[in-house]
Amino acid sequence: MKKLFIWGIIFFLLINSAPIIKGNFSVTPREISVIIDVGFQILNKNNFITVKNTNNYSINISYYLDNPDPISWIRPNRTLIPYLSWIYIKPLYQVIPPEGSGKFYINHDIPKSNENLNKKWEVWIVFKQQEIGFLNFENVVRLLIDTPIKFENIDEKEKDILSISTENKESIPFSNFLIIGLIITLALIALFIFNKKKKSY
Repeated sequence: MKKLFIWGIIFFLLINSAPIIKGNFSVTPREISVIIDVGFQILNKNNFITVKNTNNYSINISYYLDNPDPISWIRPNRTLIPYLSWIYIKPLYQVIPPEGSGKFYINHDIPKSNENLNKKWEVWIVFKQQEIGFLNFENVVRLLIDTPIKFENIDEKEKDILSISTENKESIPFSNFLIIGLIITLALIALFIFNKKKKSY
């Protein structure tokens, strides 16, 4: 009698969870690489994940961030990001129509500091369907993040713009040419005024 009762509960739960068992969705790509440039902006423009609803009814898809579990599943030469809060996806959730799709865009708030240079992190983005019963579908996307080796040297760029290189590869500041030009101009004006006064006598 006790076994019959247990099997009855299991059968009841399976019946109630049938819509979830039938329901499904897919994500592409399953692995995405994000390159952070020297200005700590995302370099590659295809920084989004597409979620496809394969059902004949609408589904509510959200996400959460996680570390690889177990840690041995992490890609070679990768480490865990110090704070998952540095990564966020927009929108927070989407209601995807029957046999439709939606895009989730990757963003970040990684601090621009020396400690975060030349890093290769891995984060898991877990997309999940709104729970209806005790079963639920989840799809994982590996997010690989590469930070720059060094910062952009703005002073050097400004130096290049405001300087002229000689044959000896030496940079002469452009301001020096302006000063020389101003001196020559003043000398010519003074010479012109001197000649004009001389002629008037």
